[in-house]
Amino acid sequence: MTAILQKHSGATIHTFTVGFNEPQVNESQYACQVARYLGTHHTERILETDEAMRILPLWGQLYDEPFADESGIPTYLVSKMASGQVKVVLSADGGDELFCGYNHYSGMLERLRKRAQLPVFVRHGLAGLLKRLPVNELDSAAAFLPLPHRLQRAIRRGVTRRACQVRDNLVAASNGEFYETASSHWRAGEVAELIGLSERVRETTDFYPGSFVEQMCLWDIHNYLPGDILTKVDRATMAVSIEGREPLLDHRIVEMALRLPVGLRRGSLGTKHLLRQVLYRYVPREMVERPKMGFTIPMLEWLRGGLAHLLDEHLNPSDIARQGILDPGIVQRTVAAFRRGDDYLVNKVWILLAFQLWRSEGV
Repeated sequence: MTAILQKHSGATIHTFTVGFNEPQVNESQYACQVARYLGTHHTERILETDEAMRILPLWGQLYDEPFADESGIPTYLVSKMASGQVKVVLSADGGDELFCGYNHYSGMLERLRKRAQLPVFVRHGLAGLLKRLPVNELDSAAAFLPLPHRLQRAIRRGVTRRACQVRDNLVAASNGEFYETASSHWRAGEVAELIGLSERVRETTDFYPGSFVEQMCLWDIHNYLPGDILTKVDRATMAVSIEGREPLLDHRIVEMALRLPVGLRRGSLGTKHLLRQVLYRYVPREMVERPKMGFTIPMLEWLRGGLAHLLDEHLNPSDIARQGILDPGIVQRTVAAFRRGDDYLVNKVWILLAFQLWRSEGV
């Protein structure tokens, strides 16, 4: 989109990107390289922990609902940066959903293929066995084993947590339930326990037509895209008085994409096959061929470092109990396990923190 716009624009367009000091999540150098090749007026900024600290107190006010996409932090920053130079910005959201761009689509298909190789009676037998085993309790107990941290983490990742994942995947009654289970940060029933429901919270792709890939894409188009991605961009741009537009969501592009067979949307080039073919007309292939990273942030490092005090301020058991929404015991155990070194809990901890940041606005 940027390449086409720059080629046909009568002036040099502005481009903006946010980077991080942590190399595992930083793509700013690649964005700068492409911007130089295209000849855009490029602005880059590195997001430091102290700047995130200034943004987070505004989180509840900024998004005005329980919202936990951590990339809302850099999205707000890049919007604020752009507001000093332009009044309208374009984003390319929707490309992954329309053209099968998410890596987890391939991962889900592979996991489903392996699951299908087991006869139904074998799946049910294994699921029944794992259901009778206290794997959740074993996983929690493993955290207290007097072992070196790396060995303890390896045991839990390879045995107890893996057993939990296998159990939940095996008991899935449909492809939709399988997708829900495999793509969630929470185990089956955990959200219901957290907020005191008698039944688990369910979301499913099953009522969408087509193949499993088409069902995943349609679910994301109708749920993830408007409920997360577009909400994030809309609130962040409005907060700094600029207008965000989404050219890939023009109804003509959406209708065209959804008429195409999945094999053409993915194709021999992998994810986003058609978009890649267009891109290679404007940008050398070697300049953009890299593993997909997503717009993520070093939340683990931040919550273990400069943002750690927020867990004490917003996730303390007495406040949680007084509010009467979340189970204080579950919250306390989750935070305690994260502080003991359970890195995989970072997403859950952030979700809980984001909810409490919204609650702190007095709603």
